[in-house]
Amino acid sequence: MPIFCTAGIARPYHQSSNMRIPIDNESLMFYRLRWSWEPISDDDLAEYKTGGYTHPELIPGTWMPQANLQNDYLIDRVAQKNLTYSGIKTFPLQDIALIEAQWGPIAKRQYEHLVKADFMIIHVRRRLLAAAKALAQGIEPEGPQHPEIYRFHREMAVADTPEEAVALAKERALRPLYQEKMAVAATV
Repeated sequence: MPIFCTAGIARPYHQSSNMRIPIDNESLMFYRLRWSWEPISDDDLAEYKTGGYTHPELIPGTWMPQANLQNDYLIDRVAQKNLTYSGIKTFPLQDIALIEAQWGPIAKRQYEHLVKADFMIIHVRRRLLAAAKALAQGIEPEGPQHPEIYRFHREMAVADTPEEAVALAKERALRPLYQEKMAVAATV
């Protein structure tokens, strides 16, 4: 099943989403989407396209990151020793390395040792297994018939003081789209 999350690095005032769409049992397509209420500046767009931090640099003419499994994700051992845990340049590449460089294309879950802190992983897996079993019995998942349950809004703001941050959060929570939703909810 596709996985969508709002995690991810974005420039100030930009929204973000990471999407992993399965192709088959061994591969997926990974999308990093960034958008803004305002037009994205040329500088921000250049950073997304060629900065190499939020979006990994690609091998020209392909969708393959320059840093990949075949070249050990270009791990920088000096950075690993002094600055970062992994030594891998970008968060997306760290995610890709975690997915690709474990137990092969299909993880050997019997070797995992999940603990209480992994509750969400356990919960999601149970939901996926239940959905797969239901689909095998001809019962379609509920989610695709109710896309409204996936509506989510996240805001980012840069503030100098906590008071300014609270004021910005309150202001942004009242954007027109959400004012309309609140008006509908108030009339029900």
